[in-house]
This record gives sequence, structure tokens and C-alpha cells, in this order.
Amino acid sequence: AIDVAMKWGIMIPEGHELVYVGQVAVEVFNQLIAPQIIQPTFVIGYPIELYPNAKPHRSNPRIAEFAQLFINGFLFGTATSDQTNPEELRTAMQTYEKTRPDVDSYFVSALNYGVPPLSHLVLFLEPLSLLMLGTTNMREVIPSLI
Repeated sequence: AIDVAMKWGIMIPEGHELVYVGQVAVEVFNQLIAPQIIQPTFVIGYPIELYPNAKPHRSNPRIAEFAQLFINGFLFGTATSDQTNPEELRTAMQTYEKTRPDVDSYFVSALNYGVPPLSHLVLFLEPLSLLMLGTTNMREVIPSLI
């Protein structure tokens, strides 16, 4: 996957440890496709191995119920439906832990006591302010503090 990405001119950052093919696919998306998205678009279909806290999609368990909102080439927010089954989350987190050792085991054990279905939508303020002010450069909005 890395060789194919490099043929397309995708630069993989050095020191960026890639374990899953999905990581390369997301890097290709971020560099080739995301900057071209002008209209407000929710991008869905992210690999489940990259988002262990998300529920698997109902029709395809290899896809996470996770979406990102892009407008004018910028990432504006994320939305996800969180996994609340403690056994499935523990399995996903243990698999994910191989690449990121900072998994919160207290959170996983707390799920054994019960958690209602939950999801969240996060909007990022910086790109939202850029859109509302009609600019693409944050330096035009806030004077430099340097």
C-alpha cells in the first residue's frame, strides 16, 4: 500500500508508524482528495481498525460508524457512534493497543457497569471562524502573537 501511495506522490511522514493498510488509505485521502472537497461533505467509510471506540457499521463490520465533515478543503468536525459493548471494545482496544499503548483501561472496565448508547459530533472552531469570515488564512483573523 505504501508503494502504491508513493507512486501517486503521497508523502508518508517520517517516523509515522504505519501498521494498517487503512492508515495509508487515510493518508492518501488527506493529501489527494480532502483538499478538493469544496461543498459541505460528510466523508464516511473509515477503516474500523483506526477507530476502536466507534461501532462497526451495520452493513459492513470492517467500516467504522465514523464521519468527518469537510468544507472548502478543511476538516470542520467529526461524528461517531461510540461502542458500548465492553467485550467488543476491549477486543478492539487490545488490537489497537499494539500501535498506541495509551489505551484507557479504566474506561473499558467502566463499560462493564453499563453505558447508554452514545454518539458525538465535534465541530472545530478555527475552520468555522475562517469560513464565517470568508478567508482561508488564520493570520488574517488573529494578529500574530510572535
